[in-house]
Amino acid sequence: MDITVVAIDPGAYGALVAIYNNGEVEYECMPMTLSKHRVVDAIRVGEFIDRVSHTDVIVVWENVHSFPGQGVASSFKFGLQTGLVVGAAISRASGNGVLLSQHKVSPRDWKKHFDLIKTNKEAAVAKMQELLPNHDFSPTIRDDAAVGAVFGPKKLVYPD
Repeated sequence: MDITVVAIDPGAYGALVAIYNNGEVEYECMPMTLSKHRVVDAIRVGEFIDRVSHTDVIVVWENVHSFPGQGVASSFKFGLQTGLVVGAAISRASGNGVLLSQHKVSPRDWKKHFDLIKTNKEAAVAKMQELLPNHDFSPTIRDDAAVGAVFGPKKLVYPD
């Protein structure tokens, strides 16, 4: 069965990632509007889903939360952004008739599984190079976000 995994790191500096059965990876930085207040561009999220959903799709997103000391307004905005990007992706995949399932993935789970707890992002990038050798991951902030989003679905859909 051909499956495309669409992984979402929902932060403003997150990413949308597609992993195809053949190991190819396509991603883009989180699309944001160009307005005064940075907001996820739900239309461009839908366009990404259209572009990558040649087969059935599983949507996986990083299970994110607010942190102690984070202000109420910023926590609310982060939750809104997360709901917007996840909702747009699931809605578009479902509307296209290709959505197989949807899952939340905890960063702690994938970091623990790949023995990356308390490591730097270069270690995560190196692990991704090992798992997906056809794509060149570099240790920039946004690539690191994509790396985090890709780990869970890789294990979920293509277990060892």
